[in-house]
Amino acid sequence: MTKLIGTNPNQVPSNADLGTAAFMDKREFLLSKGSSLSTIDAVIPKTAVDVFIYDTSKDSDGGAWRKRTQHTSWYNERLNTSVRGNKPDFPTVAVLVLEANNTNVQEGQTVDLTIYDADDPNLPMWMEVRFGISGDGSSNTCVSALNGHIVFGRTNNGICILDFISDTLRIHNHVHRHTYSYISPSRLGRTAPRSVQKEMSVTGFNIINEYVNDVAMTVTPDSNMHVSGSLPVPTIAVATNGGVAVIKSDYTIVKITASAGSAYTGVSWIDFTENHNLIFEQDNSTNPRSVFCIPIPEVDRTTSTNDGDITDKVIMKWYSNGAHEPYPCFNGGGVVEAISMNGDDQAMRSSAGDLTILNPDFDSPEQGKVAYIASDYNTGWQIGNSKLATLSDTDSN
Repeated sequence: MTKLIGTNPNQVPSNADLGTAAFMDKREFLLSKGSSLSTIDAVIPKTAVDVFIYDTSKDSDGGAWRKRTQHTSWYNERLNTSVRGNKPDFPTVAVLVLEANNTNVQEGQTVDLTIYDADDPNLPMWMEVRFGISGDGSSNTCVSALNGHIVFGRTNNGICILDFISDTLRIHNHVHRHTYSYISPSRLGRTAPRSVQKEMSVTGFNIINEYVNDVAMTVTPDSNMHVSGSLPVPTIAVATNGGVAVIKSDYTIVKITASAGSAYTGVSWIDFTENHNLIFEQDNSTNPRSVFCIPIPEVDRTTSTNDGDITDKVIMKWYSNGAHEPYPCFNGGGVVEAISMNGDDQAMRSSAGDLTILNPDFDSPEQGKVAYIASDYNTGWQIGNSKLATLSDTDSN
């Protein structure tokens, strides 16, 4: 998922596989890649709504797919233009910068996504993705990438999936799945994608709601192979105002809503753990209380958002009336953002800016461990609903 714990506006949503880099702001990460400070400021505009560092070496084939794309439209695109940089190959490391909708002066097009080449310390533009559908009143919200797929979400029309291996664009909205051939920016940026339609719209592959707040991707052990036969198809989790939609590697879709009804079913963030469990909040609140950790479901299902119910959860919100007991609690207000860590461990940021590290216990949730971290303290691991945690301190004087 494209996540970063922190409140600084310069911080970059980044995939959890980056380890300590996931806690760097955008300047720190890109400086670590050898880029100059002025280049970083020029590359990531203030209008960016999401940034994702896509390291293809972490793909299932180590990024080898990049060398098998000479037949695609984008590989054969004319270089050194307003929409393409100076090399055809997809970068080993790409910086994906998503803007809400940046109107381009040429033909009134919108530049949705700019891909920068982080193999070059100057971070040159590699491709501008001009989505080319106007009049839908949509803004972009989030972006993620894995195994040659770039996915970005919108406030209308759901998600767009750029498959750089098969050279296709798919759109999943609340009614249809649309598939288009070619993802070269010059084709997408004019009358396209309608003019390059490869497949008629198909019903039955829709996501639950077309207002998308977040996306996350993983490769499960049983993933279907891509049509190219080169690597597995990623599973995509989509957090929407109407619940969660999971697009599996066989392109079937399962949906997750709240049993309490539509007032609680909206999801603002989502991620996969290393063990392929879903973590997300689901109570449609600016102070989310219900934080879930569940396996990818086989069929459509609901979750229990009841405050005192541990079902589908591994951590609770603290309540003065003791409704959370005997389970571990996250610190501060509701969890507004989280990223996966090792195994099923999670790092959570509350609405008040508090950081909680969670080591869950699925068999006995009351034995889960939490650590609360701030600028002036670190509690260390606390098991369950700890009543008191005391630490020693030293004074150099």
